[in-house]
Amino acid sequence: MKSKRNIAGIVTTLLIFTLLRSHVACAAENELNESNYYELGVGYYDLTAGFESWKEAYARGSWQQNQDNVWQWEVLTAERFNESGTYVSGSLTHVFNSDWYGSLHLGTSDDVFFFPRYRVDAFLNRKFLEEKNLIGTIGVYQEDTRQENEESGFYLGATYYFPSPWILEVGTRKVRSLPGPEYSSRYKLAVTYGSVFDRYIIAQVDWGNEAYQLVSATITPVNIDSTVYSLTWREWIKKDWGTNIMAEYYTSDTYDRKGVMFGVFKHF
Repeated sequence: MKSKRNIAGIVTTLLIFTLLRSHVACAAENELNESNYYELGVGYYDLTAGFESWKEAYARGSWQQNQDNVWQWEVLTAERFNESGTYVSGSLTHVFNSDWYGSLHLGTSDDVFFFPRYRVDAFLNRKFLEEKNLIGTIGVYQEDTRQENEESGFYLGATYYFPSPWILEVGTRKVRSLPGPEYSSRYKLAVTYGSVFDRYIIAQVDWGNEAYQLVSATITPVNIDSTVYSLTWREWIKKDWGTNIMAEYYTSDTYDRKGVMFGVFKHF
């Protein structure tokens, strides 16, 4: 059952990473040089309800193999709920033609309760309208832990690129969790302002309920309502390097969490 703390932990944290990467992947078809970078960063979060603070460090990057394939990787080390663990993931974004592209994400971790044993995500994207500036997305994922629970989910979303430097994204996730089964739903609204090699500012809210929310190896609250607010600022100081700052506030029926992550990226 621990994987649902993961919904607050890995999904909250990696959802922001995935959202940022999805913007980069979409923009990559027109500005592909953004794909070739690596980034290092750290994070710190304060929690309420008597829980210890979280400390995190990450390394991630992206490499454009050719005009149709972009590879991405990430290593996230975290200290949460008096335990430490590392999550490793990799993904491939592939352009099928001028209208269709997709991505496959694989992840695994060491033996710690708040990260899954494995996680698989797959997304398929379709461009619409004459200018191909409306993108529809469908996705599925499967996640398993080292305990007795697992979950699978379905994602449906849309991204609209305005003529000005604005991007609007909406999405929903439907999740089936075992044992149970327990069902939960999440919703997302994100607004992005900016352009590659200048700055990206991403404001996002993600809300809904979590079937399981793990705060220890044995405590498993069920059907917890929660909301995540985040603001990401990705700034190019020079054309080949810059900073990435993400502030986050998570609130739930069990506890609240607020913190910030700071990273430095370099293009190659």
